[in-house]
Amino acid sequence: MKTKCPKCNSDNVKFEDYLGQKILVCNKCGYDESEKYESYPVDTSRKNQKVSPYKKGGHLRTK
Repeated sequence: MKTKCPKCNSDNVKFEDYLGQKILVCNKCGYDESEKYESYPVDTSRKNQKVSPYKKGGHLRTK
């Protein structure tokens, strides 16, 4: 296990249990590794994004 903070390279760190994983938490700068173990999926589908009318085809295209 790492014993130094990857952000500020400090030895003043502690380990906590987060979702069954041991994560490093820095006492000096506040860095923690919990972002690496987030279990929420990121939605990358195109249905939530705005699509330009020029990219649409057929009768959906505006003039």
